[in-house]
Amino acid sequence: MPLHAWAEPVASNPFPYALKSNLDLPLLGFAVLSAAGSHQLPVQQVLNLNDRNSLSLNQLNILDRPFAGRYNSQAALRSDAAVYAAMGSAVATPLLPASLGFWNRSRTLGVLCLEANLTTYGLTETSKRWVARARPLAYPESTAPVSEWQQPDARASFFSGHSSLAACNAVFAATVWSDLNPKSKWTPWVWAGAVALPTYTAWQRVEAGKHFPTDVLVGLAVGAAVGRLIPVLHRAAQPRKLQPKPISLL
Repeated sequence: MPLHAWAEPVASNPFPYALKSNLDLPLLGFAVLSAAGSHQLPVQQVLNLNDRNSLSLNQLNILDRPFAGRYNSQAALRSDAAVYAAMGSAVATPLLPASLGFWNRSRTLGVLCLEANLTTYGLTETSKRWVARARPLAYPESTAPVSEWQQPDARASFFSGHSSLAACNAVFAATVWSDLNPKSKWTPWVWAGAVALPTYTAWQRVEAGKHFPTDVLVGLAVGAAVGRLIPVLHRAAQPRKLQPKPISLL
């Protein structure tokens, strides 16, 4: 089904977003610096056998403790597919305003999508390198092969990048959809998908042994906040309706 069949006529819904230099220059600057700067932070050393054996369940909170040692390579693949689907939904949003002013509107949505993803990525990667939390599959109880836990990435559990990026893109796409189609009957279903897809992604990351529950919960919260905030900050001010002044004979 063509995209315009899902969207209401653009003419009946004024385009709700506008780029603002005093907002977008700092936002893009922060997004680029945080994304690039995260890779300048020192990479954690690879876990050796002694490091791995020193990982204890007693060091974990009650919520995370039952998940230490979990490993499932198929769940990891499913989480990859889910996050790509979420990112695809956001990348497709510039195609939604499919009539008058298509290129200007698509460019605006493209900038917003870029800001949201770079910001989420930068925050996620910075946290991973600062916290350096061992993944569940790195614990001695895990059946994960050496190639999985004996690498720097095994100390990148907090917080979940798959969860944050899935939430960011899904919420971004749903917010844009809602703003472009305020009266659409599909909006509740769009938001249901925006909740379900990141939730599934997070669940599969836990099943895969890549993250603890607290890792994915924080990732979902950060990603959803960024994915929602970027479009909201760019909503164009709507002209106020002028109310007729009462006529007084006195």
